[in-house]
Amino acid sequence: MKGIKHTCIFFYLYIMIAFTGCASLVQVRAEKNGAQTFSFSVDIGDALTAEIQEAIASLDIQEGQKIVLFDTEKIQESLKNSEFKNVSVSSPEFSKLIISGTGNFSSFIVQDKNSLKVKINPENIKKLVDSTPEETQAFMSIFMAPVLTGEKMSSTEYKELLSVFGNRLVQDVEKSSVEFQLVSPSGKATKFSIPLIDFLVLSEEKVLSIEF
Repeated sequence: MKGIKHTCIFFYLYIMIAFTGCASLVQVRAEKNGAQTFSFSVDIGDALTAEIQEAIASLDIQEGQKIVLFDTEKIQESLKNSEFKNVSVSSPEFSKLIISGTGNFSSFIVQDKNSLKVKINPENIKKLVDSTPEETQAFMSIFMAPVLTGEKMSSTEYKELLSVFGNRLVQDVEKSSVEFQLVSPSGKATKFSIPLIDFLVLSEEKVLSIEF
């Protein structure tokens, strides 16, 4: 029973991170050799950290057992067979996660001598989710995000669906966004912001691009 309780609470924490307004950034840097450096950083913030630690305190945890929010070894293992090379996964603080790596991410990035383009579509997002641990995938399916299920749904319709989990979740999704930064080989950076609700109901491809 202890194992089940621990598993369930961490499924819940993963979803809280994915669906709330934490500070996160996806950065793609074009390298001169035609490859890309990809990095992702997230900080769930003080408020959510406090809620999570309160939830952990209520668990029946054995003495000396260390509880971490981000299992860096498991995350790194899940990325082994992806396009990532030289993968680095770290959690410098309880509330922070940093992932970086290099490679030719041809499945969702197009780079030539003058530009860098990142393709965001349901297929690529699903591939990303499929690379996460199986437990996380199973729990995320409960929220039935149209971008993962393939069902076409407006943002209003999806917010109505989410409301069964409470108004707070809906409000957090409404105020959240997915932040991207594209960087040229010379260091020129351009930022993009996609509202989280639009990201979750995405049915057509979005292309983010910079020229250099």
